[in-house]
Amino acid sequence: MYLTSNGYSVVMASTGGEGLYLAGSERPDLILTDIGLGDIDGTELIKSVKQNPELEGVPVVALTALADLRAEDIKDAGADRLIGKPMDPAQLLSVIKDLLGEREE
Repeated sequence: MYLTSNGYSVVMASTGGEGLYLAGSERPDLILTDIGLGDIDGTELIKSVKQNPELEGVPVVALTALADLRAEDIKDAGADRLIGKPMDPAQLLSVIKDLLGEREE
């Protein structure tokens, strides 16, 4: 709701597999993923996105409550940014705007 109230269209997935499918079919401008997914590890999702030529250039933002423990794995997977949870919605919006090349207001 926070992103849509700030003018973004959002497509949501409830599993990593569904997220990968939607990423390929929707070709989003940005992917926001939790690392703790039920069906696949979020780092595997990030690797799959980054290896997909059809999604080349799509930034990926990873969210996790284990940022201190998983930061290296997430970076190695190819995430463009990592945000620890609980997250500040204003920080998330700032990261999204930066990755999409939008100016802060």
